[in-house]
Amino acid sequence: MRTTSRSVLTQVAIADYRDSFVRLLTETEPGLQIQVGECYFEASVRTSAAVRVSPATRTVRNHFFAGRRLCWQSLNWRAVFGSDVLVGELNPRILSTWVALAVRRLLGKRSVLWGHAWARSGPDSRTEPVRHLMRRMANGLLLYTHQQRAELVDRYPDLGPSCFVAPNSLYLESDMSPFENLPAPSDFIYVGRLVKSKKVELLIRAFSLFSAKTPLSTLHLVGDGEESEALRDLASSLGCNAIFHGHVSDRSRLRELYSRSVSSVSPGYVGLSITQSFSFGVPMIISRDEPHSPEIEAFKDGMNGSFFSTDDAEDLRLKMTHWYDQRAILGSLSPSIVEHCKRTYSVERMVEGFREAMGA
Repeated sequence: MRTTSRSVLTQVAIADYRDSFVRLLTETEPGLQIQVGECYFEASVRTSAAVRVSPATRTVRNHFFAGRRLCWQSLNWRAVFGSDVLVGELNPRILSTWVALAVRRLLGKRSVLWGHAWARSGPDSRTEPVRHLMRRMANGLLLYTHQQRAELVDRYPDLGPSCFVAPNSLYLESDMSPFENLPAPSDFIYVGRLVKSKKVELLIRAFSLFSAKTPLSTLHLVGDGEESEALRDLASSLGCNAIFHGHVSDRSRLRELYSRSVSSVSPGYVGLSITQSFSFGVPMIISRDEPHSPEIEAFKDGMNGSFFSTDDAEDLRLKMTHWYDQRAILGSLSPSIVEHCKRTYSVERMVEGFREAMGA
């Protein structure tokens, strides 16, 4: 049994979708100190109130420059250098992490980097040499999916023994369950930021085509972002039955919205919302050719959702129609969707991977 060590986790920001993870991690790692800033590179991503008030948290100041492409954190350096284990972000744009890694390497202390194996543009990104230098300065790597670990170790075999996985998860196992004894759903849901890269405009246009033949269906849009006003105007001009709910973090409220939904939709690149949808037993319709986040490995085409042709509103309409026509049997599909998600993408599994990387 590993004894509890003094450990520090540094993060630019920790959004509210991490609340359950942080709560369980701090319960199982009483020696952990979290040093976190108030907002991320994307200013709309902010540290949650629950994380800020946690006894384990120390709020630090983030300094952004170069058009918010780079960040320096005013960390509590005494704790960073003095801790037995440091877990920092695997992100070369955080300059203070480079300093922490270099000094701890000189001190012979363990450092772990947590994040995505590759830049968003993939393994052949022009920044890959810099990212790999950062990996080499750490004693361990903590990735979000087993697929990413396999890809990284295939390219850099010597990283295998120091490479761990903490599946990117939202909910505890006890919070994951299918809907029972409910009428067949009729709506669709999108959960995510309302920004251009998420292609929500495409979803609204596809839904307007779909609802021309199915007028009783409603599109639920959950999230905020710079495109919010323009998207509201578009939905109004197309006569869409769309409800903009804004940002919603309360799980019971989200569960209510998902309970009404035939499927969720990711019109652009998919992120953590895929495991959220599956944790409620709701399939997802996903754009095929996008730089998806690694959680896409949870997707099984035809079993827990469907791909549609990227940027094709008509094909998205067809896939929405397909799942709408299947709505009467969704109750029989949902338990298997939830069970697959529960086995792999629970907060318990995420904390296990995190603690394994810290104690290796």
